[in-house]
Amino acid sequence: MKTTNIDKAIERIRSISWESDFSRQRSQTALLHEHWRRMVKWTEFLNCREQWLFGDLASCINSNLEIDESKIQKLKQDLELLRMYLHPFIRRVCINFVRWETLKEGSSLVEQSNLPDPYEPIILMFERGGIFYTEHGYFDLSGAGIPRPTWQGIHDNILEIKITPKELDRIDAEKKLRFRSL
Repeated sequence: MKTTNIDKAIERIRSISWESDFSRQRSQTALLHEHWRRMVKWTEFLNCREQWLFGDLASCINSNLEIDESKIQKLKQDLELLRMYLHPFIRRVCINFVRWETLKEGSSLVEQSNLPDPYEPIILMFERGGIFYTEHGYFDLSGAGIPRPTWQGIHDNILEIKITPKELDRIDAEKKLRFRSL
């Protein structure tokens, strides 16, 4: 069991402020789509399509993952205290991210896949102030209504984006420039 991986992942979740930042709506939306794109690629590779939206990819690789459940339970309790602010999908993704981080280092299957980290875009979205809830088949992300996607729709239509801070800031700046010119 890799305690440093689980501790780093939990600390990263705990350091998120969980406050919406509406000025970063475009990059948040791009990050959510990139997360879904990567999840589609991973679930296709792992043959577990039912896990694609906000699933637990670690369990697709190792259903008997050795993990410090006391740390997971403590994180679940911490996230449960924020349940008024955090949709259950968000809480689930955070736990799945921690499980993935615990599994990925040293996993030959992860190394062989040559696929990008599936959870990095959505965790980065949270860190950039992206929080969502769902209603009537839509995700409301910082005021943007995003229709609930399908696996095939993401598979066939979403292009990869770079998730560097510079590129994400550029995406957000585009929106600001467009609004200024109206």
